[in-house]
Amino acid sequence: MAIAAAVIGYVGASRWVGFPFVPARLLFLYPFFLLLLNRAFDARGRWRTWVLAALFISWTGGDWAYFHREGFLNKGYNLPLDQMAAVINHGSANDDLIILDVCNSDAAAFRRLLEHPERVSYVRDAASARSAAERSLSSRTIWYWRNTHDACPGALNRSLEAELAPGFEIERHLFLPYSRLERRLIQWLGWPEQPTHFYQILEMRRKG
Repeated sequence: MAIAAAVIGYVGASRWVGFPFVPARLLFLYPFFLLLLNRAFDARGRWRTWVLAALFISWTGGDWAYFHREGFLNKGYNLPLDQMAAVINHGSANDDLIILDVCNSDAAAFRRLLEHPERVSYVRDAASARSAAERSLSSRTIWYWRNTHDACPGALNRSLEAELAPGFEIERHLFLPYSRLERRLIQWLGWPEQPTHFYQILEMRRKG
């Protein structure tokens, strides 16, 4: 029963969810959680008390973290898109280029918050990265919205930033800091960037 539920739950969710270990990928566990809860109500003595107390603490903690926007394992669900868009909308001019990282973010939702979506270029593959680089030649200022950890195949975001960096002065606007534990895990995983925050906007102004 558990294996059948796991297969159905995984196949169903994998058609529309791109990240592992998020709730949609764990839906197959829900019936078994209900069975556990039912067993807790049927149990007697201290076992029932301890199980119900643990569930109450877990639910209360989860609700607190959700409404305080803390403790998300996938920080992409907690991006302050309105604040990030305000940084670009407030500081950009009519001829600025806006580059959006598509590989690990909901760029379509973010684009709708921008005052000038027609100035947007995407980075999703080598061709789009090359197109963004070509458009940058006629731009004095670039706003590069991207994850601090490059999830694009071939590290396209790191490569594009390295290509553009010599000609621009760069100010980084950082969002969603990693906790101390998360930074230790990042070190253990050997990420080349070793970021302190989850997301960033690079405000790139051409030198001279």
